[in-house]
Amino acid sequence: MSFIRYFGNLPRPGQGPFAPKNLDDLRKYVESLHDALATGKWVNEEPDVTGPTGPSGPTGATGASGATGGTGPEVTGPTGPQGEEGLQGDAGPSGNAGATGPTGAASTVTGPAGPTGGAGATGPTGDSSDGVFWEFDTDTTDNDPGVGRCSADDVDADNVTQWNISDTDYNSGSAQGWLNELSASTGTTKGHLKLTKADDPSEWVLYSVTGGTDAGNFHRISVAWVGGTYGAGIFSDATILSLTFSRAGNVGTAGATGPTGPTGQTGPSVTGPTGPTGSSVTGPAGPTGSQGAEGATGPTGPAGGGTGYALHLCAGTFNPVDSTNYYFGNQLIAPADAIGTFPIYVPKAGSIKSAEVTWYASTAGSNENVSAYVSLNIGDSTTLIKTLGTLGACKRFYNNALNIAVAYGDQIEIKLVTPAWATNPLTVKLTGCVYIE
Repeated sequence: MSFIRYFGNLPRPGQGPFAPKNLDDLRKYVESLHDALATGKWVNEEPDVTGPTGPSGPTGATGASGATGGTGPEVTGPTGPQGEEGLQGDAGPSGNAGATGPTGAASTVTGPAGPTGGAGATGPTGDSSDGVFWEFDTDTTDNDPGVGRCSADDVDADNVTQWNISDTDYNSGSAQGWLNELSASTGTTKGHLKLTKADDPSEWVLYSVTGGTDAGNFHRISVAWVGGTYGAGIFSDATILSLTFSRAGNVGTAGATGPTGPTGQTGPSVTGPTGPTGSSVTGPAGPTGSQGAEGATGPTGPAGGGTGYALHLCAGTFNPVDSTNYYFGNQLIAPADAIGTFPIYVPKAGSIKSAEVTWYASTAGSNENVSAYVSLNIGDSTTLIKTLGTLGACKRFYNNALNIAVAYGDQIEIKLVTPAWATNPLTVKLTGCVYIE
């Protein structure tokens, strides 16, 4: 009997549970399993029979709707071209002009003073003389001192009021024209006269000249003391003196009178208030209006000038060497070969009108040219005074045609340029004078 027949329609292995009735049934089921495993077929297996299709089950419930998809990106199309600009409208009509404002009240301010009269013209520059030599005579008598000599009216230099000077200088030259120049200026002060010891420039006296007269063979020169190395006392008899003179300019013409200022406006008239009516009292009259002030008279223009001053320079004894620049100013020591060592300072602004230098040597040396210059502000400018090459022991460098502007505090020196001498001069002494107006 087959397994199926024995057991009935039992499930194949893996198709469902099997519940044997007894041990014999179980043994037979195991044998059938063994045969099936060996043959690959279920013993007496009947063909599978498909049953009819069962009715369809009910339709399942509809699933939930899926989530809504995200919104797509928003895309803006390109902007269209701008339309043409409209025409500008016509300008509106101009408004009416405003009414003219009222006229301002009349000014009560006094008119300004008349302008100051212009300055009078400056008088012409006076000439400056070159130095000249005389021999000093100690006689104080007011008479002719003799040919080539000069004398004073007092034994103390600071008390001298008159110098008598021969018309002939120590070197037998005519000095009458030179002496006439001492009193030629139209100013109260004619100029400045300096008398220097020829062999020692450290000894000198300076006077302002106030007048002069020609006495025939000599001139009387009226003077006022200014200063010097003497006060009490004076030069020794027979001393050789070097005289230098700086002439003052003539007095300028007076400036024109300034015009009269305009008359001030008349002050307003003010009527006082009427007094109250009384039973028998009349009120006081109002005060009279004040009179306007009279315009000021313009000031008179200043008188023209013309007075200058002199700066005196000096140096100590020295032996000049060849082809060298020397400078001296306000120190009584040997001149320096470096610029700016001994300057003299300008005390008042003006213009240098003349300059002179006196050179005195104990041994004259040969006659090669020496040149003297005015040096301003440590070499900012140099102006030639004169070039000389004489054999004499005394040399005079002078120039009265200068016009060099100077300011307060400017520095002045005298510059000497020496040549290559065949024979050098010895023991040279120097003095100088610069006239500023």
